[in-house]
Amino acid sequence: MTQPKNDFAFLRKWEKERKENKWRFSFRIGIIQYTLPIMILVTVYDFLKGIDNIDQYLWIRIYMGLPVCILIGLLAGWFMWSNNEKRYKALKGQDNKKL
Repeated sequence: MTQPKNDFAFLRKWEKERKENKWRFSFRIGIIQYTLPIMILVTVYDFLKGIDNIDQYLWIRIYMGLPVCILIGLLAGWFMWSNNEKRYKALKGQDNKKL
């Protein structure tokens, strides 16, 4: 049976991506491409809406929000790496499990 076109595109893309370190991928995808832009958008929205106590807001955002966002981003990137590896191995026939 032939594989769908998107499977071939995934295989080509993931073969390039997986040469990267798992944690570097997690940082790049999880933090830089997802978590950081969301945090920036929320902060801009909060500023447009109006903030009563800017010092307290920035303290909470930087010292409490940033570490949480970094952790969530790393975990999300790690889960994306793991899922892509499972799919890659299944498509390559290296894993007996189905998608």
